[in-house]
Amino acid sequence: MLAQTGNSGLDGSSVGIAILDSGISKTHHTVSGRVVYSQDFTGEGRTDDPYGHGTFVAAMAAGKDTDYNGTYSGVATAAQLVNLRVLDSQGRGTASAVLSALDVVMAKRAIYNIPRRQHEPGHSGR
Repeated sequence: MLAQTGNSGLDGSSVGIAILDSGISKTHHTVSGRVVYSQDFTGEGRTDDPYGHGTFVAAMAAGKDTDYNGTYSGVATAAQLVNLRVLDSQGRGTASAVLSALDVVMAKRAIYNIPRRQHEPGHSGR
């Protein structure tokens, strides 16, 4: 998709991506320095990623690979990341944690320029 004509300049600059998952390791080389907000909804009192899945998701969305000339970079390599930890260190979460995190997304979306994406039943979102 990025290789298509006209898309090479799309890098996520000035856009925030909210990641609702198991946290993000701020020291991971592909996302280091781009986590602009973190909040825990698990009750564990941490926003890092002991489970590992959230960092993987963040890297797929916005990771910038420096080891292999961008071969393993994400889609929006210049985007800011909003880390909303809804899954605990065992990968478990609750619906209430997700709903609370979505409230934060709505409250912070203007601050971090998180685009609003609306999905309607029967609509592909395109």
